[in-house]
Amino acid sequence: MCVAIILVFTAAHSLSTHAAPPSPQRALRQDPASPYRWCDLAEALQQEGQRDQARYCFQQARALAPNIPPIWMRATFFYLQGEETAAALDSSARVLKLVPDYDDVIFNYYDRFVPTVAEVLPHLADNGRAGQAYFSHLLRSGTTEDAAVAWTWLRGRSFPKDQLAVEYLDFLLRHRESGEAVKVWASYLAARRGDYPDPNLIFNGDFENEPTGAALDWRITTTPAVDTDRDRNHARNGSYSLHIAFHGTENVHYHHTAQTVCLRPGQYLFRAFVRTRELTTDEGLRFHVFDPESGTRLDVYTAQLTGTNDWTPLEKTFTVPPGTNLIAVQVSRIPSEKFDNKIDGEAWVDTVSLTRI
Repeated sequence: MCVAIILVFTAAHSLSTHAAPPSPQRALRQDPASPYRWCDLAEALQQEGQRDQARYCFQQARALAPNIPPIWMRATFFYLQGEETAAALDSSARVLKLVPDYDDVIFNYYDRFVPTVAEVLPHLADNGRAGQAYFSHLLRSGTTEDAAVAWTWLRGRSFPKDQLAVEYLDFLLRHRESGEAVKVWASYLAARRGDYPDPNLIFNGDFENEPTGAALDWRITTTPAVDTDRDRNHARNGSYSLHIAFHGTENVHYHHTAQTVCLRPGQYLFRAFVRTRELTTDEGLRFHVFDPESGTRLDVYTAQLTGTNDWTPLEKTFTVPPGTNLIAVQVSRIPSEKFDNKIDGEAWVDTVSLTRI
């Protein structure tokens, strides 16, 4: 019984000596220079329905913390809850300019609370980093219309880099906007486009430009038994060609240099010039042109070269049927079925073209 009384007394004494947390008003009076205390009071007032007083508190908090992102994020959420879109965009734009840490949260807010992409973009102003990050977000979650609006805005400020253009082309092709992809790519390339897309539907067919990795440019992937790079010592035209060196260690199925081409149904002439040096085995270098969605619609090869040859044209005339809107053009070596099948030697490719007849 005595022990129980002591325990009850001790608990009561403990409660009496540990005061309750101060109210937001009292905490602010104790530390009026703290932007966090101003935010605490603002959120308490908001819960009580006193939005005007809460707004004033957030204004004070922002003035005390011009470079503290969490303060501006709390203000952003307050404005969004009250459908004060312009104020929310201004606050979030400040955060985006300070740090990238909140990008995903802010962009998801935009998706939910801001009616149009066009309302967001002016608030990003000269913030190229945030503009490009928002555009990448739209490519993951937005529509082609939203992406087009953002791309035009970025282009007007010279923000886009090659990687962003690569992402945009992939996005357009996934959405089967092949015609728009060609327009976007040609416009973005400006002086780099050369004779693309009219008359030549192959971009960078002379390899004078370092490949960007875009679908509508050469995509070169690595394979252990082959080296592929641009060569400025053996060009048919201009200063560069594509150099492919086989190590002689494997029966290589080479398809590691390719370009996607957008086109309309009709008849076309493909032509490329190839030079070889001591290219072994019965299967040499050729080109493979096909519809990646349906090989039954289009699947053709040019003739091949083996051994040693000076610059030689490899040509193929073919018809693109209705239903095919894009094709793949691959530099190709088919695996040999012979016993001596490990390919060795070198090849150079230059002056690749695809024109409508």
